[in-house]
Amino acid sequence: MRRDGRDPISRREAKSRLGQANTRRREEAAAWDAEHDRADPEIFRREILPGLADVPLGALMRATGLSKRYVWLIRRGGYVPHPRRWEALRGLAALEEHAKGK
Repeated sequence: MRRDGRDPISRREAKSRLGQANTRRREEAAAWDAEHDRADPEIFRREILPGLADVPLGALMRATGLSKRYVWLIRRGGYVPHPRRWEALRGLAALEEHAKGK
């Protein structure tokens, strides 16, 4: 569609789905925040991020439900994801460390 000059995201249905997904993600984050203390991002950078360096983007996407671009930015250290995603990422980092024999 883009090749033909029609951006699929500009369609009304796509915008509606995107808006619903964003609303759902905000609600999930708010619910998590209501039940947990907000974690220090430095914990993520120090304890989880180093173990993600060699984890494939697809595995990060499946574990978190986040987009390829977002998990790529996380793995590069450009973003710290919401703490509700940390346990899934910590698990992947631990698997990677175990696979390397550390």
